[in-house]
Amino acid sequence: MPPVATPLRTLIADDHPAITRLLEDFLANRPKFVVVGVVHTGLAVQEFCAKRPVDCLILDLGLPDMSGLEVLAEVVPVRWTADRVK
Repeated sequence: MPPVATPLRTLIADDHPAITRLLEDFLANRPKFVVVGVVHTGLAVQEFCAKRPVDCLILDLGLPDMSGLEVLAEVVPVRWTADRVK
């Protein structure tokens, strides 16, 4: 089996515990991903991404405090640069 590349640091953002558990379980057996956090609000996504590196964001579009699109508008320009997008 070929060596696995560095796993994608993945943040799960959803306000439904059943969904976050499902996603964590799904990603647990996939060596290309490592879940580095689970958050439940848009503000928590912003705070997490400001403090820790994240390669992959699984984002609910209907978070309780703001839409996922609003979160992306705040997080993407700050966290990700064009040379990191593949």
